[in-house]
Amino acid sequence: MVCAMSRLTRYLVLVPALVAGLLVGASSAQAEHFQLFHPPHSPLTDTKIVNSAQQHIRRMDDKNRVTKNFVRFSSKKNSKLVAKLNEKRKERNQFRASYLAAKLSQYRNDQINPILRRYNDRVAAAKAEYRRDIARINAKKESPRRKRAAKLRAAQALQNSLAAAAQSRNIAIDRANRLIGETKRANESLYERISDRDKAQIKAIKARLRAALARLRSRLH
Repeated sequence: MVCAMSRLTRYLVLVPALVAGLLVGASSAQAEHFQLFHPPHSPLTDTKIVNSAQQHIRRMDDKNRVTKNFVRFSSKKNSKLVAKLNEKRKERNQFRASYLAAKLSQYRNDQINPILRRYNDRVAAAKAEYRRDIARINAKKESPRRKRAAKLRAAQALQNSLAAAAQSRNIAIDRANRLIGETKRANESLYERISDRDKAQIKAIKARLRAALARLRSRLH
C-alpha cells in the first residue's frame, strides 16, 4: 500500500510539471511581439528601370534640336518604359507575396513546433514512468488483487497526466496561433503599404514621361 501511494504521489507531482512546462512555452509565445518581415529587395527608385526612365526624361528635356524622328523614337521609348515599369511592379508584388508566404510559414513552425516537441517529450516521460511502475508492480510478491488495484491506480494517474498535458498543449497552441495571426495581419498591412508606394511612384514616373514627351512635341518645328 505504501508503494502504491508512493507511485501515485510521483504521478501527481508529474502532472503539475507537465502543465508548468507547457505553460512556460505558451507564456513565452504570448509575451513575444509580432514580427515584421521587410522584403529584401531595394527601393523601387533604385532599380534599373526607374533610372532608365529618369535618364530618358532628362534626354528629352535636354535635346537641343528636336526632329520628328527623335519624337517618334521618344514616344516608342516611353511606351517601352511604361510597359517595363508595369512589369517591374508586377514582379515585385509576386516576389513579396512569395517571400511573405515563406516567412509566415517558417514563423508558424517556429512557434508551434517547440510546443509540440515539449508535449511529446512529456508524454513520453509519463509513459516511460508508467511502464517502470508496472514492471515494479509485476516484480512484487503481492496478491493478484493488490497488483490489479495498483495497476489501475497507475493507469488512472497516467491518464490524468496525459489529459493535463494535452490541455496545456492546446492552451499554448491557441496563444501561439493568436500571435501568428497578429504577425500575419501586421505584415499584410506592411506589404500593402509597400505595394501602394510602388504604385504611386510608378504613376508619378509615367506622368513625368508623358509631360516630358509633351514638352518635346511642343518644341518640334
